[in-house]
Amino acid sequence: VEDHGARVLFLHGGAYAYYSPKDAYRPLTTKIAKATGLPVLAIDYRLVPEHRFPAPVEDAVTALRWIWSNGPSGQTPASKIFVIGDSAGGGLTIATILALIKDPATTNTPLPTAAVTYSAYTDLTCSLPSYTTRTWDEETQFGDPIFSEGDAEADAAGAKESGTEYVGGHTENLKNPLASPYWAPEEWLKQLPPILMMVGDAEVCVCVCVVYFTYFDYFF
Repeated sequence: VEDHGARVLFLHGGAYAYYSPKDAYRPLTTKIAKATGLPVLAIDYRLVPEHRFPAPVEDAVTALRWIWSNGPSGQTPASKIFVIGDSAGGGLTIATILALIKDPATTNTPLPTAAVTYSAYTDLTCSLPSYTTRTWDEETQFGDPIFSEGDAEADAAGAKESGTEYVGGHTENLKNPLASPYWAPEEWLKQLPPILMMVGDAEVCVCVCVVYFTYFDYFF
């Protein structure tokens, strides 16, 4: 892939605890590079349980700063940067941008040109209705077959437990916008670059994405 100045930063999913761009995500990042014709930097950000919030955000900000100034051929400035992430990586994508908006002097990093998320995990409190309305139903074959085991209460509790582990048991951070971008203040959200958020209607995280779409007056 040639470097024409535009680049992609990819942030993988896995509940902030699993996977690596070197294993399960290599096929996806390869397809992104092939489809876009752009170089892709997929980082191994620090994971739970050894590293808690805000370690992944710090790593992603560092990577974004680096890719603005470095490409496959060495130290060359980028013309455009696109950040892409799925699941927890989708939440991390938005959280990383919010970190730049919150503290531009300290991060000293330009905002990306745009971002793309798949099934973004952006609310660690798991408090929105789709955690119950998208519970998997074996009889109707409707609901989230991946993140739901058919018990709404248990599904939400399990997801919240994962979020609590990410913030190291500091439950006050479940609503920290850099851990749960859903809770970001309006003045931060107004400064976000264009974001394409993709989610299926049957997913437990669909409500959060719809809220973002509604806020920005986006349409399906």
